[in-house]
Amino acid sequence: MEVLSEFLTDTGFALMTYQHAIMIAIGIVFICLAIIKDYEPLLLVPIGFGAIVGNIPSSETMLLGVYDPGSVLYYLYFGVSKGIYPPLIFLGIGAQEGVRMGIEGEDLENSVSAVDFLKKISKGQKPYVGKKVAVIGGGFTAIDSARSALRLGAEEVFILYRRTREEMPSSDEEISDAESEGVKIMYLVCPQEIIGNGKVEKIRMLNYVLGDPDDSNRRRPVEVPGTEFSLDIDLVIGAVSQSVNIETGQDLTLTRWKTLDVDEATGQTNIGGVYAGGDCAQGPQNVISAIADGKKSATAIDQFLSGDDSFLVDDAEKVMADKDKVLQRVGDKSRAWRPQLDEVDPTRRIKDFEQHITDLTMAQAVAEAQRCLACGCGAGCEICKDICKMFAWSMDAQGRVELDQDKCSACGMCIWRCPSDNIEMIQTGTENLVN
Repeated sequence: MEVLSEFLTDTGFALMTYQHAIMIAIGIVFICLAIIKDYEPLLLVPIGFGAIVGNIPSSETMLLGVYDPGSVLYYLYFGVSKGIYPPLIFLGIGAQEGVRMGIEGEDLENSVSAVDFLKKISKGQKPYVGKKVAVIGGGFTAIDSARSALRLGAEEVFILYRRTREEMPSSDEEISDAESEGVKIMYLVCPQEIIGNGKVEKIRMLNYVLGDPDDSNRRRPVEVPGTEFSLDIDLVIGAVSQSVNIETGQDLTLTRWKTLDVDEATGQTNIGGVYAGGDCAQGPQNVISAIADGKKSATAIDQFLSGDDSFLVDDAEKVMADKDKVLQRVGDKSRAWRPQLDEVDPTRRIKDFEQHITDLTMAQAVAEAQRCLACGCGAGCEICKDICKMFAWSMDAQGRVELDQDKCSACGMCIWRCPSDNIEMIQTGTENLVN
């Protein structure tokens, strides 16, 4: 417990900021595993907090979530009281390096990667932006960089993207927020060269059109000869992708994408007792995927240490509800719109990194929860099917319970026994109907 206390103090858990909460999410799974199962944490050293904290500006709550994937580095050595097990290590080192754009002039002064740019802001520094900034890319990192540049004093910020808005990896909400703040997005353009005498002065661009879909199922951008133009720019931020920095001397097997090669079911690497998850194993993804990897490896470690006495289990695959049947049931109800949250005016919010969207009030939170359509239980207990004396309940090919209304006698047994209260009886004309 003393180790846990020191860890929470050192990582600023007491401050309970959004960044810290997510930063420790993977680690907490392992810490709880150690405490509950009476494993003795021999060593717990958080090293380099990764993109979730290291690369995300302090305004990330304002920027609506953490979009650079779960990149937390924890070396977690677990043993048991008897000391009969070897150390176990979980690596979550993330994708910490920006991918180069591969164009001439990229090494000029004031040409930087988005990863480095955001990392400096997160550390409280104020990197140079100048008057005009060009951000190359269309993902969440590009949007974050552009909006951050505005808050650092840039007069004009351009996002240069080689496809159209429909193909941008970023969300519509992010794109709309950026545009409302004054970010100018230029579509179907791609940088050809960064021009300058020692430092960035211009960027030469070329127009594109969309051709046939590529491997990502997005239409491939095709150059349009003779459409070159240039922009006067003070700072170029490359946000085309991120890569994993793994030293080959560590004997860890890498994939052809230079990520750690891990077992999909457990997260174990080619070295026994060494597990990995998040960006370093999947490539740039998202926080949810990284946390899922942490839970998966925690389950594998528990099973390794405890054998038959392990208690962590993998999350069962969720079954999707039949949307057509849900709409048939609730289609006559009036539309319940999500609560509208108040936002700070864009001309004001670009002056700082403070949160610009209000939190849900208690009434709004309750109203939002009441929008649930109760699509289906998804629990898979099948109690309703087992107790029905009329055999009205059955399982479809997708593993979902469904009711044969012609067989149902409306006895109410399934309603009374459902552990999740997901079944109700509604009046239809002169008859009752179980739903």
